[in-house]
Amino acid sequence: MAFHCWADPKYGSGYIASKLFLPRTDMSFLFTVTALMLLTVPAVSIVIWSLLMGITPTPSSQPIKKNLKKILPEHITGSIHELGCGWGHLLPLLAKTYPESIIIGYERSYFPFLISKLCTYLLKHQRLTIHQKSFYKSDYSKAGLIVCYLFPTAMKHIVKKIYPELPVGCWLITHTFRLPDISPVTTLYCHDIYHTPIYVYQKQISLQVQRKPQKELPDGRG
Repeated sequence: MAFHCWADPKYGSGYIASKLFLPRTDMSFLFTVTALMLLTVPAVSIVIWSLLMGITPTPSSQPIKKNLKKILPEHITGSIHELGCGWGHLLPLLAKTYPESIIIGYERSYFPFLISKLCTYLLKHQRLTIHQKSFYKSDYSKAGLIVCYLFPTAMKHIVKKIYPELPVGCWLITHTFRLPDISPVTTLYCHDIYHTPIYVYQKQISLQVQRKPQKELPDGRG
């Protein structure tokens, strides 16, 4: 570090002012450390959240987005929810396809959430919001469309916790991993190296089959 001292005539010859300058080598070191911190902190945060959630915030590929555009329903009655919106790669597609609908995205990982939040400002969709919370705790009673790209364990939880709450007629679209024990309305395969499947579901009326009471047998068996 170098100190430059001089006499300031304004305050008299006895006044000494000092100014601190960092040498160029120290400035380069400081810049390098700052850059590493800016890269390391988000990376560590993503790793921690990935371990907690069981999956990394992986964006949907371009072939998948291209086929999703073809398969999205034209008219949706109700709100639209993207479960695990990650870096916001599907938000522009949803905002453009449904400019008048309420669109809600959910992302727990902090830095992908910030990027998705920034995406909402750039898209200027007045009814698009992003929440950093668990999508299992949300209300889907007025949902019209659910879009998600999640790992198999999460798909099992969706079948148990979210799918029963969906109103009749609500669409659910997922790719790569399907909902267990539920048959899709249609399946579209992308023209990529993985031949990625896109599954389209629609909530149907659940009919409860009532068993007819059996006649009592003479020996008392039912």
